[in-house]
Amino acid sequence: MAKPLKSTATGGLPLRFTRAEWAGAFGDVGILLPLAIALIAQNGMNGTAVFLCTGLMYIGCGLYYRIPMPVQPLKAAAAIAIATGMAPGMLSAAGVMMGALLLLMAVTRLSELLGRIFTLPVIRGIQLGVGLLMIKGGIALFAKPALGVAQGAPPRLSLPVLGTVPLGVVVGVGAAILLLVLLGNRRIPAALAVLGVGTVAGIAVGYTTLPSGITLGAAPIALSMPPAEMLAAAFVMLVIPQLPLTFGNAIVCASNTARDYYGAQARRATPVALSTSLGVGNVITGLVGGMPMCHGAGGLTAHYKFGARTMAAPLIIGTALVLFALLFGASAATLAAIIPPAVLGVLLIYIGIEHGMLVRHVVADREGFFVALTIGGITIVAGTLTAVTVGIALAFILRRRPLPMPQH
Repeated sequence: MAKPLKSTATGGLPLRFTRAEWAGAFGDVGILLPLAIALIAQNGMNGTAVFLCTGLMYIGCGLYYRIPMPVQPLKAAAAIAIATGMAPGMLSAAGVMMGALLLLMAVTRLSELLGRIFTLPVIRGIQLGVGLLMIKGGIALFAKPALGVAQGAPPRLSLPVLGTVPLGVVVGVGAAILLLVLLGNRRIPAALAVLGVGTVAGIAVGYTTLPSGITLGAAPIALSMPPAEMLAAAFVMLVIPQLPLTFGNAIVCASNTARDYYGAQARRATPVALSTSLGVGNVITGLVGGMPMCHGAGGLTAHYKFGARTMAAPLIIGTALVLFALLFGASAATLAAIIPPAVLGVLLIYIGIEHGMLVRHVVADREGFFVALTIGGITIVAGTLTAVTVGIALAFILRRRPLPMPQH
């Protein structure tokens, strides 16, 4: 083990730039990159804003929390946006609204009210509904023509017995098989391998094409406040289904998980501090067109399991993201178009299955499971707002007492 390097800028704290620290720094990109790329490719978000804000957030959190604090997209909001093809302005508006609510939560007792309203069955139902939306959106991507390729009838491949099959289906099935083979492999991140191999395969069979040229530099970023009607729409469609999940996973569970892994070193990772950093970060990100972000307990585990132990890890990945944003941000959409939509669809389906399976934690509670299934089913047919409203009312009618927040 290399001797820690002392940094006077951080009060003499150790910074370990070892192989394990570098590996741990990128331990969570399997969630970060697929969703960020999908938001750029499918929703038209500004690549520079997405990666620059994420990188700066990583650096800021590393300097303050002094542990490998993850920065992830808001998964529920991102999944809904990708599945429904929302405009990038809606995501920016969601970031502003989410940030404002988290700041309000940090200075008030709003968290206590949320804990009473969003009981565990309601939260699991939201997760099930969002998971089903992810699966639905992922399946739709199989039939979507690749960006940058002439639109019209999707290209097809002639196969023995099966006849002509859309290339998207062929590439998607291959990506799904690779994902299943690599799941649980600690040496090869499954999501990144699927992105890389799927992209090469898509180009090889003519599903996607290489860009004719890459423009170096950053895309312009403008400071803009989303209009009131967009803020209201984003609150209903994205913030309501995301807020209880963020409260449970990115604040309560993240604080507990940080202490479990890093002990006294994680003393700054309190629920109030996490609410504040997410609040400030999301408001700023939303105003410049970046994607809404959170800290996740799963991200903490990913960084830790791959070897991250010091604040060097977030500084490493944060710097890498900032450099990418400044050097290739202007071409982020062009680079993202190389990735076959079916490959993104496979990753979205997998994340959706994992997300939806969290409902298993209330299976033993018959009434709670009924509430969760009701919310999940209504989400698909009537949307998240209707589903959450009905679910909360149903839980109240069944006289469900508030239960502990989810542990994932």
